[in-house]
Amino acid sequence: MTECLTYAQIGERFALKPEAARTRVRRLGWRTMPGNDGRTLALVPEDADLRPGGAHAVPPEDDRADGEGEDRAVTAMLTGLLAEATARADRAEERADAANGRADAALALADRLTAQVADACARAERAESERDAARAAATEALQAAEDLRAAERAWWGRGRWARLRAAWRGG
Repeated sequence: MTECLTYAQIGERFALKPEAARTRVRRLGWRTMPGNDGRTLALVPEDADLRPGGAHAVPPEDDRADGEGEDRAVTAMLTGLLAEATARADRAEERADAANGRADAALALADRLTAQVADACARAERAESERDAARAAATEALQAAEDLRAAERAWWGRGRWARLRAAWRGG
């Protein structure tokens, strides 16, 4: 007979996390179906034992006598796979270190460029203030020139004898 259990219930029964229960259900090929509440139900056989040392336990020593050569082959294969995985992990760490180095260099460049932009902005503000001061000085100079022309017109407008009399008096 089989039971319909969620992955969480399977985990509780066999002392597994729900994700580990899901993986084992898939590995063992048990049927699954969607439940009414949206959670997946697995059809668990009555004699199932998913605990560590349960269905996948290593047989006792006296049962292993015939398969020792196979065990050595499996051990050798697993050792090779472990060495390959370790080498791949080492290469991935090297690539990550290189990427971190490039990222550090990019951050340093970004800091330098940010400082240059800030300097350029400060120079631009100084140039704008100097431009405004120059415009103000030019406006004052134009006003002074206009005042001088007006005074000159007034001077010439008084007549020749009035100018001579004013010059004689010192005014």
